[in-house]
Amino acid sequence: MAISEILQSCAALLAVVAILLSVRPLLRRVNALRSSGLNGAINVQGALNLDRNRRLMLIDCDGARALVLIGGTRDIVLPWPPGEKSSP
Repeated sequence: MAISEILQSCAALLAVVAILLSVRPLLRRVNALRSSGLNGAINVQGALNLDRNRRLMLIDCDGARALVLIGGTRDIVLPWPPGEKSSP
């Protein structure tokens, strides 16, 4: 095997590694664009375990907040703060 073949193989390997490393930030950017393109962004502001089965969560969906009790026999959703009307 000649030295030129070894150098050519190393150059090809370096090119493949460079391509893989340059694609990674591009994939992150595409993933961020895909996740931000949702119609409604839902964020969990806080969560509290009440007992083994039930959890109380404060949810923010496009600026409208809701208090959600999950677990037990049924789930309950209430606007937060109380008396505030939720947007459609």
